[in-house]
Amino acid sequence: MPRVFISHATADRAFVEREVVAALSAFGVETWYCKDDIKTGEEWERSIHRGLHGCDWFLIVLSRRSLDSPWVRRELHWAMEKRQQRIVPVLIEDCDLYEFHLGLGPIQCVDFRARPDEARRRLLHAWAGETPGPNGPWENSVGMPFARIKAGTFMMGSDDAADERPAHRVTITRGYSLGVVPVTQRHYQAVTGLTPSHFRGDEDLPVEQVSWFDAVAFCNALSLREGRSPFYELGDKSVRVLAGDGYRLPTEAEWERACRAGDDSLGASGPGTDLDAIAWHRGISQGRTWRVGLKAANAWGLHDMLGNVWEWCQDGHATHYYLSSPEADPPGPPRFTTRCLRGGGWGSSPQGCRSSCRGQAPPEERGPHIGFRVAVGD
Repeated sequence: MPRVFISHATADRAFVEREVVAALSAFGVETWYCKDDIKTGEEWERSIHRGLHGCDWFLIVLSRRSLDSPWVRRELHWAMEKRQQRIVPVLIEDCDLYEFHLGLGPIQCVDFRARPDEARRRLLHAWAGETPGPNGPWENSVGMPFARIKAGTFMMGSDDAADERPAHRVTITRGYSLGVVPVTQRHYQAVTGLTPSHFRGDEDLPVEQVSWFDAVAFCNALSLREGRSPFYELGDKSVRVLAGDGYRLPTEAEWERACRAGDDSLGASGPGTDLDAIAWHRGISQGRTWRVGLKAANAWGLHDMLGNVWEWCQDGHATHYYLSSPEADPPGPPRFTTRCLRGGGWGSSPQGCRSSCRGQAPPEERGPHIGFRVAVGD
C-alpha cells in the first residue's frame, strides 16, 4: 500500500484534512502529516525526517501561505534530496508556482481552484495504478482509463487484402493493459502541455496531428511522470526499444487481439455488427472527429477501436510480413520504411473500419485523421 507524506502550511490544515486526507484514506492510501504543532525545532526536524523516511510519495499543498512557510520549503528540499519519492503538487489558490522551484506549471498540478470535483478525481488517479482491482479496469495519473487484456491465442489477418494475408494463428504470451479510448486532447495536454489537433472545442476529442515520433515521446513523458522506466530511447530520427516498464504503443498483434475481443470472424468487426453503432466512419462522421466513448464499446470494454482516428502501432509495416511472422508475440518486420496504423478513421469507408485492416504512413506524418492509444505491461 502506498504511503504519502503531506507537506502544508499550518493554516491550510483544515483543507488538508477535509479534502486530501479524507479522500486518500477512503481510497486505501496511508498518509503522514503534522497533526499537531511541534514546538521545538529539534523535535520537529526529527519528526519530519521520520515521516519522510517512511513514505514513498510526497504531496505538497501549494498556496501563498505555504510559499511563505520556511518549514514547507525545507520539507520540499529534503524530499527532493531523497530523490526516490514521487512528488504530487496540489494547488489550492493563486500563487507563484515557480517560487517553489518544482519545475512544474499549473497544468501539472492537481488544481482545486476552479473545479474541485475534477481535482478530487485527479488526486485519486495519482494512486490508481498502485491499488488496481485484480482484473478490472483502472486509471492512471492523468485520468486515462485502461482495460486489462489477458494473454491468449486468436486468429489474426484475413483474405480481404494482400497485406492482411494469410489469416494466421497468433499467441500473445503476456497480459497487458490498453487504453479504453484513444489518447484525448485533455490527456495529451496534461502530459506535454501541447494542443496540436486540427479539430478543437472539446478536450475529450481524440488528439490528432501527431506523428509516430510524437506518440512515443508522449509515452516516455507519461512514464517519467509516474516514475516508470521509459520504453523508448529517442534520437533525432531514430528510436530504440529499451523494454522498460513504461507506457508504449501496442504492437499490431496486441491491437488486433484487443479489437477483436474474442471474435475470430475473419476481417470483420463481429458477426452481424452494426458498424454505425461502434464507429465514426465516412458515412456518419460529418467530416470530423467525435468525442471518445460516444459509440458502444466492444466485448472487452474498449471504445473507438474502429473509426474516429487511425491509431499508430509500434510495428513497422511490410506487405508480406504475415507470411513469415512468428506465432508468439510477433514484433513486426526488421526492415521497413513506414509504421502501421490501425482501425480506420472518420474519413474511412466501412471497408477500412475492420479489425484486420492495415494502414501505413511514414513515422513523421501528421494528419487530422491520425491519433493513437497506449499500452503498458501488467
